[in-house]
Amino acid sequence: MVKLKSSGMADKFKDRIQEAKAPGQLRSLLHEIEQEVKSIVGKEPLRYYSCLTDLSPLEDINELLRCRKNVLERMFTYSPAEVEAIERTNAQLTALRKKMFRRTANLYRSALKDASDKDFDQDYMAEGKLWVEVDFCPDDGDYGTVIYWDNDDYYRSDFAYMLTVIRYNQEEKPCTLGEIDSCHVNHLSTNFPEMSDTELGCDFYNLDDGSNWAESVWHQSLKHIRFGHAFYAIYDYLPFSLADIIRIKIFTVDVTLTCQHWTGH
Repeated sequence: MVKLKSSGMADKFKDRIQEAKAPGQLRSLLHEIEQEVKSIVGKEPLRYYSCLTDLSPLEDINELLRCRKNVLERMFTYSPAEVEAIERTNAQLTALRKKMFRRTANLYRSALKDASDKDFDQDYMAEGKLWVEVDFCPDDGDYGTVIYWDNDDYYRSDFAYMLTVIRYNQEEKPCTLGEIDSCHVNHLSTNFPEMSDTELGCDFYNLDDGSNWAESVWHQSLKHIRFGHAFYAIYDYLPFSLADIIRIKIFTVDVTLTCQHWTGH
């Protein structure tokens, strides 16, 4: 697998971010970083990523996105409304992750019981993926996938544009996950429809067993929240800041069954 290298274009921001203290300084840095991203991606993120032939800029974009996240984290106010939104999003993501695991295991069991085709199916797999659903077009806006806040002017980030860039950059960049979380059931000839989620290796409780995944999200204002693995994953694995996460309106789950048949000489 190709491993991309950064050209170091984001390095010039790192010391300045650490030195900046006033919101105005951080806001100016945020604007500069986002302008750097826009100078690479252009006005239409979807067009840029759908026509991508050279992957080399992806790591530079990722480094810039990490710098942007750092700035936004330093600006985040942890207002009561923002804390409530974090709590609500955590509950939503935890519930979606649970549904994803349950549906994936049930789809596989259904295939074993009712949908298998002995003349075709040589192998099959059920897979679930939990995604961020954001999009942006300079003419049509964000298609209703972004939440706007009264304090948007405090941050002055181009949230709709940047959320879309984060999504597509993660999907295209090698060695990274495009989705927040995933699960799967691989077929074994010894499997049978009455097997439990745990026996199928598709158990929601494997990571969401009551543990609090709060290490990287911890703040005094959030101590009452028991963070699930999905919130931890979107915050820790992906370059979304807290200000970004609470502006994402739509999360989606895709559950698919792949049936395979092959022949050879």
